[in-house]
Amino acid sequence: MKYSFYLFAFICFTSQSFAQSNTREAPEYPWLNQKFPVDQFINFEGDSSLLFQSDTIYMLSFWYSSCPPCLAEIPALNKLKEDFKGQKIRFLAITFDSQEEWSQFLILQPFDFEHFQMDRNFINQYRLAFGYPSNLILDANGIVRYQKSGGHTDPEKAWEIYDLMKEEINKVLSER
Repeated sequence: MKYSFYLFAFICFTSQSFAQSNTREAPEYPWLNQKFPVDQFINFEGDSSLLFQSDTIYMLSFWYSSCPPCLAEIPALNKLKEDFKGQKIRFLAITFDSQEEWSQFLILQPFDFEHFQMDRNFINQYRLAFGYPSNLILDANGIVRYQKSGGHTDPEKAWEIYDLMKEEINKVLSER
């Protein structure tokens, strides 16, 4: 019994010390309240799309086809786009997937955003996404007004992104 107590105390102490030594705050997204460093995207057909040429705001979703939280939030993002139809907002999906991976995926799972491909090393080098999925709201001047990284694999919890993004989009739209 005495040894069980010491073993229990040792486990509690070491697990608490380990948890404290490994906790740290997530780094702040470097482009928050800054001009997004990319103003042009290339789609899978090789056509470029310039951004920030009008009073349109943007929602960007960085994702890839084998990312479970990315996949879980697609229905909510499709609904979000549908709800803002006719307003001055573009919904862009950016992936580092190959064209083959991307096109095969979209056959099975519709994702109603405009789709663009970007090199994964470029995304990492410029810290455009902090994990996946990463969702951004940019104003018409290209300033990142909101950023949310990570998501849920549970389909019901994945819908949280809908409420978060809807609120942030409405904030930016109301300021114009």
